[in-house]
Amino acid sequence: MDFTKNYDVVVAGSGVAGIAAALAAARRGKSVALIEKQSLIGGLATSGLVYVYLPLCDGKGKQILFGIPEELLKLSLRYSPFDLSDAWGGEVGAGFPRYMCHFSPAGFTIALDGALRDAGVEVWLDTLVCATQTHDGRVTAIEVENVSGRGRIGASCFVDATGDAAIVRRAGGEVVTCENY
Repeated sequence: MDFTKNYDVVVAGSGVAGIAAALAAARRGKSVALIEKQSLIGGLATSGLVYVYLPLCDGKGKQILFGIPEELLKLSLRYSPFDLSDAWGGEVGAGFPRYMCHFSPAGFTIALDGALRDAGVEVWLDTLVCATQTHDGRVTAIEVENVSGRGRIGASCFVDATGDAAIVRRAGGEVVTCENY
């Protein structure tokens, strides 16, 4: 191994779910590494150009998601030409039936990066999960590779938010697969 690092929590995958997990852990005083195989954070919302922050409501005008999901929605607008509907947080009018917004993917990346930095999350970009190390059925470390070489990252908790179950598959966990995914 070219390097060894240890954290309290390692999150693999920096889409909205992975970022939420990393922020939650860091805000609770944990040392956190966020591992991302691409060169930018945000997953499909940024590199996939899916520039609609999905609704935080039940479809009938009642907001049902708060906390970090709402915080990330508002972050998506920080450097965006779009804004929230006047109906946000109140009665939904006929012209805006859902609590959602459009945003700038590039601006969202910048805002997410700032939030992670402010929380003390260490972000590893262009880093591929290559293998896992387990003990008594639990993942104790992952092996990663990037331009610095191949290394071991240990933690007491791993969150697999990769979308393709990178850690779970490599640890021998049950994964459902079908053609084309």
